[in-house]
Amino acid sequence: MNLFFKITVLVFLNGLSAMICQIILFKEILSQIYANELILGIMFAFWFTAGAFSGTFVYKKLLPELSRKNLYFIAFLPVINSVLPLLMVLFIRYFKFILKIPVEVMVNIWDAAIISSIVFIPVSLFLTFNFSAIYNYLKNQNLNNYAGFLYIFEATGAITIGIIFTLFLSGETSTLITLYWIGIINIAAVYIIFREKDIQGKIIQVILSFILILYLVPLFTNFLEKIDKESEIVNYSKYDVLKNKELKTGKVIITRFNNIKSIFFNGNLHYVIDDLKYKEITGWAILSSNKNENVLLINSGYAGCLKELKKYKSIKSIDYIENDNEEAKFIENYFGKLNYDNVNYYYGDAIYYLSKNKINKKFDVVILNADYPSTLFSARYFTREFFNLLKNYIVDDGLLIFSIRAGENFIDKKIYPVLVSVYKAAEKNFKNINLVPGDNLYFLCSNKDINLKPELVLQKLKKENVENPLFNKKYVEYMLEKEKIQNIKNKLQANYRTNNVFAPFACFYSIRSDLFVFKNSQNILKVLFLLLLFVILLKYIFNPDEFKINKRNYIAMFLISFVGIMLEILAIFIFQNIYGYFYQLIGILFAVFMFGIIAGCLISYINNFRLNFIISLNVLIIFSFIVYLLSFIKDIYQINFFVIVFIIICAGVLTGSSYNFLIKKTDASFLYGIDMLGGAAGSFFVSILILPVAGVIFSLLLCSIILILVLFLNV
Repeated sequence: MNLFFKITVLVFLNGLSAMICQIILFKEILSQIYANELILGIMFAFWFTAGAFSGTFVYKKLLPELSRKNLYFIAFLPVINSVLPLLMVLFIRYFKFILKIPVEVMVNIWDAAIISSIVFIPVSLFLTFNFSAIYNYLKNQNLNNYAGFLYIFEATGAITIGIIFTLFLSGETSTLITLYWIGIINIAAVYIIFREKDIQGKIIQVILSFILILYLVPLFTNFLEKIDKESEIVNYSKYDVLKNKELKTGKVIITRFNNIKSIFFNGNLHYVIDDLKYKEITGWAILSSNKNENVLLINSGYAGCLKELKKYKSIKSIDYIENDNEEAKFIENYFGKLNYDNVNYYYGDAIYYLSKNKINKKFDVVILNADYPSTLFSARYFTREFFNLLKNYIVDDGLLIFSIRAGENFIDKKIYPVLVSVYKAAEKNFKNINLVPGDNLYFLCSNKDINLKPELVLQKLKKENVENPLFNKKYVEYMLEKEKIQNIKNKLQANYRTNNVFAPFACFYSIRSDLFVFKNSQNILKVLFLLLLFVILLKYIFNPDEFKINKRNYIAMFLISFVGIMLEILAIFIFQNIYGYFYQLIGILFAVFMFGIIAGCLISYINNFRLNFIISLNVLIIFSFIVYLLSFIKDIYQINFFVIVFIIICAGVLTGSSYNFLIKKTDASFLYGIDMLGGAAGSFFVSILILPVAGVIFSLLLCSIILILVLFLNV
């Protein structure tokens, strides 16, 4: 079989495997270990650093001069790439169980970083080693012209699986099963393309046949299905698992403990059925509003809010939005549809329904139930922009109510910055904000006076003729103590920044205590471990002699990769803040970046290609993007999805064209390492430092400033 065809297939499979591993391992960590999307940057950092180490050091030490025999050895790398990710998925799923961490507990971000290093470094090492070995094999065979196209073939494999996974596999097949079948494809493809008549080819066929048979044993013995189901629910050992499913948007599990049913979504306790807080939030909403004929309920309808609202006879109609379409249908399928009269059901993102005017009416009361804003997805429901959107759906004397977990008698100092950030976002849109303290701090927002006198609340309760034992005289008077409420209001005047779409500080504040506060000695040790790991890898990646020869080119490549990955991550986070479908469309978004890389590689082959032109063009595009974003500051949800996609493509074009251009002037292996290091640094710092501290707009400005500096290098 043609040598170049074999190489093409191997590289295509390598790109396919790398992409599916990134997607699935990220989704597994997000749903099992740490739900904050910022972990994406940390994962990329370890993936790129390990790739740099493998491509520059491991390859050169193990296989300095590839021969025909060594190419046969490369045929076994896809086998390792097939098994290792499966083991890593099982490690992620069993991590909390082994360390006896309750499933409800979100681990420290530095713990999540260490887990990411354990998971991503080995997988990246082998996948990058495979690519580097093939690349240098072609160079040793004097096939340099073909070598330049490998980047394109690998990216094509990544794009293919990214699209296929998102459109056809996500939510339909378990992530573990998907990885398993990718492994079968890898082994079978290598078996076919290495069917040679020489002795080495026959030996490879025999070995691969044996490996494939062993690999298929779990499938035909149902062991694979058994371990998949068991590992999905192993962390829920103290619960009776009633039903679970992997959806496109995440993993949902319905459990029972002491006859209390709960719904977990992506490892977080999402709903507790008929929890007292639903009696509280509906009670305060209806009993403190001026009127409540028309109510908009966002989330928690099936958890108990709808049942509580239907007790109040003054309510004439309810519009109910459940944010996740797939989760809502899954819950409805299990519990049965709530066939209440005068209730309009909407399954899908509340921001989408309201910003696209899918609901054409105004409400007396809006009840917002959203998770604690510790993730970009949840923080988007507490932004200045979303409150402004809700305000447009509330009548002049209407009421918005929402709550954030706080603590009745003692509010943790870590939580106050989050509360202040959200309070300021609400304050930008409503003239009056009243508070009701408790285990959840309730925010009641209106542009008119709010009825929060104990005697008036109790009087309305009596008029409604509702049996709500929670709202007795003693409870109401205790919760509405003026001194207690004023004390909290005073603390909410602290100098923290407003939560908004371009800078979701509520999310950033929720994790800053882990990121930047090192009073805890364990945090210090974790950070030192990660720094030591990075320094060790860097020591073997960096080649000072080669660097001195082509200093300008390597610095340019580092900075361009730094900016390229920053742009990709910033665009993805903007997408998440506005649309909230990142988990669902992760494969497409990654594939778009790889498409940009292919386009960049092809552009670099144009006669009279000038890298400085591409860099200058990107500076102009970034500035234009900033102006575009700022022009929508008052109508943020009208930002076009395809503009964000275009920025991701531009990031790929910048990276791909720069690499292909500079490879002609430098050592390919070392340039690859510098490229990966730039990506690692960019992804880490934008997620951990730049974005949480400065927000999106400043981060974009920083990207353009760095590219302008690259122009002065005159490469």
